[in-house]
Amino acid sequence: MLLAEPQSTPADFHFHIGRIPVRVTGWFWPAAGLFGWGLAQSLAGDNTRTLLIYLGVWVLVVFCSILVHELGHALAFAASGQSSRIVLYHFGGLAVPTGMPAPALKSPLRRLAVSAAGPVAQLCLAIVVVAIVMMLG
Repeated sequence: MLLAEPQSTPADFHFHIGRIPVRVTGWFWPAAGLFGWGLAQSLAGDNTRTLLIYLGVWVLVVFCSILVHELGHALAFAASGQSSRIVLYHFGGLAVPTGMPAPALKSPLRRLAVSAAGPVAQLCLAIVVVAIVMMLG
């Protein structure tokens, strides 16, 4: 199944955002780099140093973007009384509910809110980034 959580490996990086555990699989980083390789190469031309800088920035942006998206889902789960964890992997990310299912999540409206929370979080991030870029000129 495409959206199944990948198994844990020694290459995984673990941290917490508040009470939400986050796991970044070892394959997330090369997959993000491979995904941005063509763009970085077209911007950098023949300059290897510039290519590596663009690639590093790309991977950081992909990491932050997917993390914010999954954090939106995880915070909506928390608002519904459901604990969860975040996994970033080579296909993107997952907010995985943990523990006993929260009774509030039986409501279709509440499940819709959890589903919409990821894109809404990314939209908020985009608004902040655009505002900063506009302020900096």
